[in-house]
Amino acid sequence: MKKIFWSGVLTVIMILSLCSACKSAGTDNTERGTLTVKDVTAWIDYPAAEFYLEYEKPEYAEELTYEYDKTKLYIDEANRTVKALADSGEALSSTQTADKTGRHKVKVSSEHFSASFYVDCYRVKKDAAVYSRLRTLDSATLPAYLQTLKNKWSTDGVNGATTLFIGDSFFDTRFFWTEFYKTFEGTNAISLGISSTATYDWEVLADDGLSKAVFGGTANEIPLLKNVKPKNLVVNIGTNNVWMENTVAEETLNSLQRLFTLLHGKMPDTKIYYYGMAPRGQDIGKTEIMNSVNARMKAWCNARKWIKYINTCDKLTLADLNDDMIHPKAETYAYYVEDLFNAGIKF
Repeated sequence: MKKIFWSGVLTVIMILSLCSACKSAGTDNTERGTLTVKDVTAWIDYPAAEFYLEYEKPEYAEELTYEYDKTKLYIDEANRTVKALADSGEALSSTQTADKTGRHKVKVSSEHFSASFYVDCYRVKKDAAVYSRLRTLDSATLPAYLQTLKNKWSTDGVNGATTLFIGDSFFDTRFFWTEFYKTFEGTNAISLGISSTATYDWEVLADDGLSKAVFGGTANEIPLLKNVKPKNLVVNIGTNNVWMENTVAEETLNSLQRLFTLLHGKMPDTKIYYYGMAPRGQDIGKTEIMNSVNARMKAWCNARKWIKYINTCDKLTLADLNDDMIHPKAETYAYYVEDLFNAGIKF
């Protein structure tokens, strides 16, 4: 009787032990942290936009699956990019440069993680007046100057080796940064800055098809950045969006991010450096728009490896501007150069 009793107890102990082992193997108490993905903006007929996954504990990263509307979006999971697809039946507003065609949710999941983010899709109204402004900025001399700039790159530029400066009057060596080539003497640097330009103008100069549409396929059609792939691209742009085109913060932000997405798509191996908008002494009521856009562009750039935001604008005061209260004094450009090197550029 005792033998039977102890045999039963032993059996119970063995069963309990086996169940304890199953519980330990089946329940993972490891603290893996969280997975988050920020919302992203993408434009129809533009290069794909990047999205960024952030693991609180990267060592626990897992293979992910994505759920989304494949009629609206295409996600390249390996490269973590999302492309907005054509969305028929969406009417474009006559008053905006880009209309939002929809906000689409993407669910991300794995064995231990679950997250979601939204993709805001836009269609760009390329027949908007702002895309034709380049043609009328200086109709008498601009075509010849565009050709001069194109020839400058053809003569002195080297794909993969040259640092190229583009943007508005801050980088125009005819009128404002007149000491540019003296400042960068001994380096492989070229400036193609054009006074009065806004983001829309550089989209035209970067996009062959858009350039042809704007210039009507005439001899004046010069896509300035066609086949140009510099080592570094240094950009000062946006101030004319706010002060000349009177765009609000959201539109200015959208146009800046769209331009840089286009430039990166054309020059994927190029490191881009972007100067935030500097203060102006004219119509200081727009300073609030400038500050809002600068703060959001800084965050946007900081989330990407291929673009660096430069904070020169934060140290400038009206005393650093020349008499027009717009452009930097000659000596103020020293700040721009210093901050560019502090950002880690290698010529």
